[in-house]
Amino acid sequence: MDKEKILVIGGTGFLGSRVVDCLKKENYEVSIFSRSVDERKEKLNYKGDITREESALEEAIYDSESVIHCAGKVSYNHKDKDILYRLHVDGTVNVVDSCIKFNKKLIYTSSAAVLGISNNPDGSVEEQLPQIEEIKHIKSAYFTTKYIAEREVREGIKELGLDAIILRPSSLIGPGKTSTTKLLGFLKKGFEPYFRGGASFAYVDDVARAYVQALKRITSPNKKRPDKVEIYNLGGHNLLFNQLIKKIKKALETQKVIRIPKFVNSLAPLFVPSLITRESIRICLLYTSDAADELDGVDLGGRRI
Repeated sequence: MDKEKILVIGGTGFLGSRVVDCLKKENYEVSIFSRSVDERKEKLNYKGDITREESALEEAIYDSESVIHCAGKVSYNHKDKDILYRLHVDGTVNVVDSCIKFNKKLIYTSSAAVLGISNNPDGSVEEQLPQIEEIKHIKSAYFTTKYIAEREVREGIKELGLDAIILRPSSLIGPGKTSTTKLLGFLKKGFEPYFRGGASFAYVDDVARAYVQALKRITSPNKKRPDKVEIYNLGGHNLLFNQLIKKIKKALETQKVIRIPKFVNSLAPLFVPSLITRESIRICLLYTSDAADELDGVDLGGRRI
């Protein structure tokens, strides 16, 4: 029996490219929708922009049986707030509308950022999402737009009959161009920054495998439509940022250390925003989801550094 044809929106990105790899290993027929080709020269089946109501997106979704939406941008630059809104909110609305129009199943990539900020060092989170005012108080367009985008998907499920599963990855680590890569280069030179707070870190390949399991779940012929919105928090090891730095230093066998004073670190977002991860945006106490939900037996615990 042939596997379904799956469309991965944002399939050339850090997470999306791993999802594509995992799907191919499971012999799915995979199509990619993206604005540009990635460094691996992955073939694009559809080139377009989800922020625009264009025929390319509708054609791509119509031609597929299920959709995995991985497109997004992590940025804390205030100048990117309009781009983030168009991509996360307008783009997601366009994807949701097309999935509803053509009766396609959707796996949507949200973010642990929608859970907001917690001062609980145990990393536990509440069952209910924080209010939008709490998210806006963080003063990050990334937090706010991901929150609004997930809300749009929830409304599509509850009110418009969208068949979807929402996945919320925490801070992803792994090979590739990410804020972690920047940090690695920093540590290799012997610098040791100091960050307050911590986060849940998950290895990107582990998270990508969870997407395959979510897809199997939503396309199972025995699956019944749930009474509630189906959401999975894809977390991993809870670590203080400084614990993560020490583990990286140990792996790199870094000998020399140039410690950066705390007051200098507090200015870091002004000069090197790409070094600041999602959870350290305010250089304050911050923890994300403690429990990494295991989705049909897939261990999302991440890799030990």
